[in-house]
Amino acid sequence: YRYLVGTLVLSTAAAIFTDQDYFNAPKHDVESLVKSEIEAIKTHPVTTLWHNFVTRFGKTYENDEEHDSRFEIFRKNVELINQHNEQYLQQKTTFTLGLNQFADMTNEEFRSTQRGFKQSGGMRRSAGHEFHREISSLDLPEQVDLRKRGLVRKVKDQGRCGSCWSFSAVGSMEGAAELAAQQANRTETPLEFSEQQLVDCVDHGMCTCDKGGMMEDGFKMVIDDGAILDQDYNYHSGKDQKSGVCKATFLARYKLFTSFKNIRSGDEGALREVASQVPVSVAIDASGDSFRFYKSGTYRNPNCGHRDEDLDHGVLVVGYGVDKDGSKYWIVKNSWGEQWGDQGYIHMTRDSHNQCGIATDASFIIAGGESVHQQQVMFQ
Repeated sequence: YRYLVGTLVLSTAAAIFTDQDYFNAPKHDVESLVKSEIEAIKTHPVTTLWHNFVTRFGKTYENDEEHDSRFEIFRKNVELINQHNEQYLQQKTTFTLGLNQFADMTNEEFRSTQRGFKQSGGMRRSAGHEFHREISSLDLPEQVDLRKRGLVRKVKDQGRCGSCWSFSAVGSMEGAAELAAQQANRTETPLEFSEQQLVDCVDHGMCTCDKGGMMEDGFKMVIDDGAILDQDYNYHSGKDQKSGVCKATFLARYKLFTSFKNIRSGDEGALREVASQVPVSVAIDASGDSFRFYKSGTYRNPNCGHRDEDLDHGVLVVGYGVDKDGSKYWIVKNSWGEQWGDQGYIHMTRDSHNQCGIATDASFIIAGGESVHQQQVMFQ
């Protein structure tokens, strides 16, 4: 590469790209971890940061012109991150930003490839599927983390494909299936379902990488046709951007999903009630640079949209809690890999006027008590 730096400097800057688990670190260690990373990004030469970025994420460029162009984008993003983190150190914001795999992309490029929720304008929510609140908020636990109950599978990476909706839907499916197994006292290997099945087969393969899709449509398909395991129908659209050719005909399916429910739009109380029991698929406004580079803390962005037409990214609510300063948050699982955010997760502000639309389009699938597994049939 054109930009060379010393080995000693590289080794110290490399810590910037180490995945810190802020959510689960002891409280007294969190601030020191955060401040050390902020200081590292701020003080190291941008060329050093660039070299580590290229190495860590295996970046390659076609020629010197593209290399220089990407470096300039990276430099501007480093400036943006440093400016925001200075606000954090001055206690003017509640979350930090960090360098990740998207740092050599413009916001326009990022928005065109990394999201994929198809906006519905509120017109496509199925009648008769609305969830009605049953429990007073006073009777709900103050904090819930469904990961600790075994209802959440590992963080995955959608890659350069607008398939976020399929990862959100599958997260709800996996949580519902595990909850049904636990309630029936079944001890079985937790199921991991195929996102590729949804991308290829929902709406006759029309939910392609560039067109996106909706979690509700994924729910409808697996209720009618059954769900295929990820091990039998691996995800590939994130690498080759190919989708739309359904290969599900000759694969074994799990017919265990019976219905789905939509949470009343904007009702964070109802969302909390459901999220105290099972993961919930939600759509949010993830268009801002602050979301793209989120690293730690509680994400608050009053400029976020909350209307149906603002929603552009499908994620999964897997719990909620309260910060040490009393502020409330949602625990949200993303599909941009563990290198994004805090091990692939983000804390988003809760009960703040439905910020980022987290309760505007929320839904969850329901599994029956028995696991019905069709006979295994190989591809022919």
